[in-house]
Amino acid sequence: MRLTFVVIAGLLIVGCRPSTGATAILERATYLQVYCDLVQESLRSKNSGADPKTASSNAERIFQKHAVTRAQFDSTTNWYNADVRRWKGFYDDAAKELELRELRPPTPPLEPGATAPLP
Repeated sequence: MRLTFVVIAGLLIVGCRPSTGATAILERATYLQVYCDLVQESLRSKNSGADPKTASSNAERIFQKHAVTRAQFDSTTNWYNADVRRWKGFYDDAAKELELRELRPPTPPLEPGATAPLP
């Protein structure tokens, strides 16, 4: 009986660990910057009537600018979704960041093939 319990407990522990191919969760500050950039780009695309292919290309450039992948961004979003209380503080910070960006002079959107300036 004890052996069965030990085997089951061992399987549960192994099953709960992330696999070696698991996508890493982004640091909060990085995720915040990417998230805010995507919000702004989404609004620019919507206001300019950009087609979905262009909007997707612009999003990919934002990921490249921050040296993250869409998979990392999606994985981090899923991590926040796993406990919705995590979003509250994040949304407060995102709102502050977007307000600060409104006060700064606007930066033009990235041109295809252009590299983003370092902050």
